[in-house]
Amino acid sequence: MKDIHSHLLYGVDDGSKTLAESIELIKGLINKGVTDIILTPHYISNSSYNIDNQEKQKRFKEIKAEVKKLKLDIKLYLGNEISLDEKINTNLKKGNIKSINNTKYLLIELPFYGKHQNQEAILIDLITQGYRIILAHPERYRYLELEELESLKKHGIYLQGNLKSIIKVHGRFAKKRLKELLKKDMIDFLSLDCHRQTDLLFIDKSLKKLKKIIKEERLNELLNDNFDLIIKNKKKG
Repeated sequence: MKDIHSHLLYGVDDGSKTLAESIELIKGLINKGVTDIILTPHYISNSSYNIDNQEKQKRFKEIKAEVKKLKLDIKLYLGNEISLDEKINTNLKKGNIKSINNTKYLLIELPFYGKHQNQEAILIDLITQGYRIILAHPERYRYLELEELESLKKHGIYLQGNLKSIIKVHGRFAKKRLKELLKKDMIDFLSLDCHRQTDLLFIDKSLKKLKKIIKEERLNELLNDNFDLIIKNKKKG
């Protein structure tokens, strides 16, 4: 399993708080069969979750050094989960936010409680600039109709579902919507969105449930094959 969405970069958001906690989470993920992880700390303008790339890189190197020291069998990459706002272009140019592994892929989170007034225009502008947008956990945005997600897909935006949504960790609506998106073949990636040790408890149950909804070959694409396209900076067909 390869994961494009995690909060293991310590001390920068609502995920791991210390280097030791990050390492314990990585050990737990390895035990669950995870081989590659992209660390995607939140970046939210005008909040405490706004550490720039220089500081992120420093902490990332510390984690990688500890992983090497302990001889943990895992590949780590760095990115951001970027909260959508009008400052994305400015923050990209200033080096405050980071694409995934220095590719053209951006993981973007939408507001949870209502649509940003310029939401689609911001996303399309980034696509026009050559960025490849991955929308984090679309099943969690109650205000987005299925037709709106279909429209975003037509613009070339990729959808990343959370594994744990399928067992109602994010509520009944998220479970129903993720199942619907999977059956319509609209999901491009499935990820753990891991924040803490308790998230490890949902993995096996989620995978078991997913295997009843989609074929194993398709599940492998969402958990493994499509990840490799991001790291190699190749466009998904």
